Amino acid sequence: MDNKGNPRELRNSPSLEMRITHNGKKTILYFDRVYVGDSALTGVESRFVSVVRKNILFSEISKIEVQDGGKNFRYVKN
Repeated sequence: MDNKGNPRELRNSPSLEMRITHNGKKTILYFDRVYVGDSALTGVESRFVSVVRKNILFSEISKIEVQDGGKNFRYVKN
């Protein structure tokens, strides 16, 4: 949904980001690197250091926004 509540479709892209508000803080995770578990989201904050992961409990999340960060990343074709 956009800011006015209208349905929107986002094109798949490695620059899509999730901005998660939790406990008064904001964390940005790459959309294609977010995993949904039983009680938490686990995601990667950096394309360059992918071993650094962030766990955020569902109970702490107050808002999730999805945006295209506009970064010049591309998927590699095999």
